[in-house]
Amino acid sequence: MKKWIHSTSCSTWRWCEIKGVDTEDFLKRLTTVQPSSLRPLTGAPGFLLTPRGKIQSAFILWQLGENHFAFELDSGKNETWIQRLQETINYYHFSESIEFTLTDLRCVWILEEEKSNSELNPPLYRIEKDKDFLFCHHPFSYYGKKWTSIWASQNELNIFTTQNKNKFYEISEHEIEELRIKHLTPRIDFEITTEVNPLELGLRSGIAENKGCYPGQEVIEKIISLGSPAKKLVLFSGKIKNQNPLPVKNEELIDKTDLQSIGVITSIVSHSNGFQGLALIKNSFLKKNKSNNISSAQLMTQNSKSSLHIDKVCND
Repeated sequence: MKKWIHSTSCSTWRWCEIKGVDTEDFLKRLTTVQPSSLRPLTGAPGFLLTPRGKIQSAFILWQLGENHFAFELDSGKNETWIQRLQETINYYHFSESIEFTLTDLRCVWILEEEKSNSELNPPLYRIEKDKDFLFCHHPFSYYGKKWTSIWASQNELNIFTTQNKNKFYEISEHEIEELRIKHLTPRIDFEITTEVNPLELGLRSGIAENKGCYPGQEVIEKIISLGSPAKKLVLFSGKIKNQNPLPVKNEELIDKTDLQSIGVITSIVSHSNGFQGLALIKNSFLKKNKSNNISSAQLMTQNSKSSLHIDKVCND
């Protein structure tokens, strides 16, 4: 079975722990996760939202024991997202008995092919402990492969990678981005920003069903009741013609029929046949073109003038 190891993208990921007798109740009121539904050593994706429903923090919440949880998250550029997590917890923390710790654990990722029914029925987020290591298993939907983040001290990780270097192929930043984009997986500082809500990114799985009150709940419930958000994340592709430059992140997308801006590129990768990327596009444009087959929608980039087509739209 072929296995890959990756350490570049995960260099910004952090492991934080929160514990104390009031922890479960505190997280229930603050996050979009239902912590009481988690069994020991299982997890769930979740968010801290602003009152307007915008993303303040995105993470996997792990249950390590009774009233003992961990946040696994990408801290982003200059660790901005870890700072935002701490600030939000401090803002809502009054007299509750909780203790928040930013650990010095670091991680590497292992990806592997697995020819089994688990690809059709992804396993739960779950943790396996082995001495000083935490093996956190994630769903296939992120990269289309079995994905495990391995957490330990930097020294232990160095020993692990050295001892196992002949068992793994190193996967590059470009390759991991190709897999992420192909599987419509949002990333911190690319798709996940403080200007979007989870529903626009197809991340409704990070909001527990029948969840009680939490910051931003009213906005999220209103969007759900209306049917869909104002914008949606899409996968697009195209070919470079006439020596046009490669489209870039934050470049606007234009509707060829009326030359109006209908979205913006959030991620892009090049390959031998052209390019593929993710973009946030107005839902009104998607609805207008849905009856005519969304893949035939007439789109181009504002500056590079590259034509492209939509391959897939995220779920609500």
